[in-house]
Amino acid sequence: MSTSIKPLAPEAKEFLRNFLGGAGVHGRCFVFTIAMNRGLGWPMVGLMCKEEIYHVGLRDPKGIFWDARGPVDEKEIGDPFGTKPPHCFRPMTEEDLLAITPISEAEINYIVLKKAQALWPNLLWRKEPLKDRVRAFAEDLEKISRKHKLWIFGVYPTALPAIAEGEGDEIGYEASPDITGLNFFINRKIGP
Repeated sequence: MSTSIKPLAPEAKEFLRNFLGGAGVHGRCFVFTIAMNRGLGWPMVGLMCKEEIYHVGLRDPKGIFWDARGPVDEKEIGDPFGTKPPHCFRPMTEEDLLAITPISEAEINYIVLKKAQALWPNLLWRKEPLKDRVRAFAEDLEKISRKHKLWIFGVYPTALPAIAEGEGDEIGYEASPDITGLNFFINRKIGP
């Protein structure tokens, strides 16, 4: 097999870092922390000021604090909130955080978790990340392509074929010939 998966381009990594940083530090750190806890199983901790939660994040297996910025030096954890070391941390649960603010499953699973898996693909995720499923799919597709001597390709470099997660309403594929009759366009079919 010669299937390869390219890493994220630097500008895509920067976009994801900015997106998660905005969503996970400035007011939505609960969403990020719950998503990462579900995805990795790392314990959640709250940065406390008396009884108020200023910020939440996680501890990785080495004890390093993580938030939407990624791994954060303990001296810098409170910088966005104007708090200085020594910091007070308290263990948190998902129930603790959801009691403070409602969070939708879509926010957790689609808005944050999938982006975090794309940004940090080498973490030990509990559920197989999309990148790994795409690799397995591409390897199976390569076997089928070799067997039938048919290959999927991008007609235009700016409009290459895409692989997307199913939404459950797919009923199969549809193949249509191009004007020459020598190539076919393929697309998923959506239906009842």
